[in-house]
Amino acid sequence: MRFLPWWVRIAFLLALLGIVWQSDPRTQFSAVAVFSMIVLLLLARRLRRPRIRGWQDAEIAAARWLRKAGCRRVSLTGGSADGGIDVVTAEWAVQVKHTTKRVGRPAVQQLVGAALTLDRSPALFSTSGFSAPACAYAIEHHVALFELDLHGRARGLNRQARRVGKRTRRLLPGR
Repeated sequence: MRFLPWWVRIAFLLALLGIVWQSDPRTQFSAVAVFSMIVLLLLARRLRRPRIRGWQDAEIAAARWLRKAGCRRVSLTGGSADGGIDVVTAEWAVQVKHTTKRVGRPAVQQLVGAALTLDRSPALFSTSGFSAPACAYAIEHHVALFELDLHGRARGLNRQARRVGKRTRRLLPGR
């Protein structure tokens, strides 16, 4: 049931509660107690998700997603002399963009150059999407593109994005 939205899970539990409610009066109280606990757990998990409000939150969310995907040695880079790289893993040099406009081709070009100096593959996370020229350039130069939502969940947009981490196939939607 992990792939279902939280509200579908609650609707399913409500339907089960209705079935139990009609059966035995002695089980009604325990059914309501179990249902209440499950709803509280679902809501607590929902509230615990990171909310992205600024570029620092976006970088932290991308690093967290990379760790969950199975990347090794994930660390945030600090400082301005990082060449635009925000997160570094054992294999990837990652840039995170939290802007209102779509990410353009110059940002992808800058990332490719910075990743070459670190001898890592380039990956780019964006909260606002990518322009068509940026996507074309990324495919041509094997840049993994990810769209990051405001809850910290990433979605791979191209073939290179599927290579990120060991458990990526389970975390990325089917492509």
